[in-house]
Amino acid sequence: MPPEVRRQLFRLSALLELADQEFQTIQEAAPEAEARAEDKVRAGDYAVGLSAAALVAYLEHSGIDRLWAARATDIGFHEPDPSAASDEEDRAHVLLICTMANIETVSELDAVLHEDWAEPLLRDFFKRAVERGYTPVAHPPDVLIMVVLLAQFAPRTIVQRTMFLSVIQEALLDVTEKLLEADMRMESDSPGESN
Repeated sequence: MPPEVRRQLFRLSALLELADQEFQTIQEAAPEAEARAEDKVRAGDYAVGLSAAALVAYLEHSGIDRLWAARATDIGFHEPDPSAASDEEDRAHVLLICTMANIETVSELDAVLHEDWAEPLLRDFFKRAVERGYTPVAHPPDVLIMVVLLAQFAPRTIVQRTMFLSVIQEALLDVTEKLLEADMRMESDSPGESN
């Protein structure tokens, strides 16, 4: 093998070794960072990135998922099956929808879930679902997703990525599209703009 090729292989080998070490360092640091984020959330500091661990800590600390499920039941949603506890897949779905809705931190999610106008939107959604012949179930992760979608005026592309039945998706879209139309009308009617 020519010496120049051999030197290039040695350099490449050294770079691969360095990259492997850096990936190992990152992999070892990730659990520590997740643990710090969980601790912050449990202490009430929500200014952390939204991750699976931070979401679990937030839900355990705040109880907001159970609060929204109770509100949904009061609105008329069916009671959830007590044996159907939330699992990793449910939390992953909540995290995916939050990410798609550009919610990047626990504090942003907390703000969305504390919007005063979120409950009337959920009521409107419920009415539209029932009009379609379906009464939704107040499964806490599903209700959280519905509230996020409604409060963020989620577009069709996001709503269709949910694992909800099509009747639920259609009712959600009815509400969000109505909100988007009203928002566009308000923008076009705002002073200082020419029509």
